[in-house]
Amino acid sequence: MPAGDHGQSVTKVAIRASVLTSAIPHFGGLSGLELADDPAQLIAISDRGWAVLLEKVPPHAIRGLRPIGGVPQIRAWQDAESLRRAPDGRLWVAFEGQHRIVVHGPGWTGLVQRPQRSFRLPNLHELESNRGIEALAMLPDGRALALSETRRDGLAFVLEEGGRSRISKRYNSDFPPVDAVALANGGLLVLVRTPVWPLPPLFATRIDYVEPGWEDEETIQARPLFRIDTALPAANFEGMALEPIADGGLRLWLISDDNFLALQDTVLAWIDMPSNCLKPNIICQLERVIVPPRPSPTPRSRPNPVQR
Repeated sequence: MPAGDHGQSVTKVAIRASVLTSAIPHFGGLSGLELADDPAQLIAISDRGWAVLLEKVPPHAIRGLRPIGGVPQIRAWQDAESLRRAPDGRLWVAFEGQHRIVVHGPGWTGLVQRPQRSFRLPNLHELESNRGIEALAMLPDGRALALSETRRDGLAFVLEEGGRSRISKRYNSDFPPVDAVALANGGLLVLVRTPVWPLPPLFATRIDYVEPGWEDEETIQARPLFRIDTALPAANFEGMALEPIADGGLRLWLISDDNFLALQDTVLAWIDMPSNCLKPNIICQLERVIVPPRPSPTPRSRPNPVQR
């Protein structure tokens, strides 16, 4: 652990990634991510209103592909952006376009059935159709934090269970937030990113940390932990999920949105982050580790989804 400036220490943190490909229709545009009930799987959602079950282990076989339950077959209503599991097991989904949050029953089965409830938030009429609620974090006590995809003076809402008692705040960031997870210590990790080049589309992406006690502040402030695009190609990462690992560390899963464009990829990345990365005197630097080669089926030979 080499020393940095001002008494800071530098810790190298491994990041691994796989590019996902499939010829299955509707696969792509993945913008939200959460752990599945099966500990070997992840659930992703797309901005076309679909849900995907993915294996965690490369080559990340697709085990399910279904429309999110109750989503109208109208493009403006399909833009799902964030997926979070509440402590009671229900799944919350945030949509842009027709800005709203919907609550589904637990697990994959609940997600592909009609939602139990849907609600809108105040002041979202201020936002563009593509700058709505992009990030949801479920707090340990069952409340939720919703963040708009807005840089600097963004909207933030603390929602009681079921969407009641909405407390409005502001979120200050130089990059727009695109996903967030709550930590057991009361803090938050926020995935932020911004475009830096039009063609091919390239993005600067970072994970920020919000210290515990943010609820007492009118404006939520964060500090950078590490840049993703310094270790991986500058993909359009939009979804993040959190998984505890040994020794108090955290595995951060990230998914990128390829926008159904040949110039972009669907990338699944994972970072095993030691808990000391949250300390202000520790600088964590990402280093890419090549995923060991495994027999990987071609899109034509990859099995079709088994959960329908």
